[in-house]
Amino acid sequence: MKSVVVEIMEKRLSPYGFQYAGDDYLLWIFSRETEGVTQYIAMQKNRWEDAYALNIYAHGEGLPAFNSKDLSNEPEYKFQFFRFNSEKERIAVLNKLLDIAEKYGIDKLNELTQKEKSIPYEPII
Repeated sequence: MKSVVVEIMEKRLSPYGFQYAGDDYLLWIFSRETEGVTQYIAMQKNRWEDAYALNIYAHGEGLPAFNSKDLSNEPEYKFQFFRFNSEKERIAVLNKLLDIAEKYGIDKLNELTQKEKSIPYEPII
């Protein structure tokens, strides 16, 4: 049985080509391959309280990772973790974070992909 987190992420991210890539304790990861670069969108649960954070990153040396507060200057998105107190609030928080991913994160991932492609490959000898 899929977790609610995976179900909601899959519904929201699969139209963009993201697929479930696995989970690790408090982290659920979706990824896609774009122009030879793997892009990731992850949902992270806070260890000490009922709260989630959105993290996005692309595979590449020196490429930064971003969370929801890094992606927008909008006041409603100024927090790294978004708290919830009920199942209804949990679903609302997940959808709010995925709104951020759709509105800002996918464009940022595409920028990171272009940055990764522009770094010249130098083999290690």
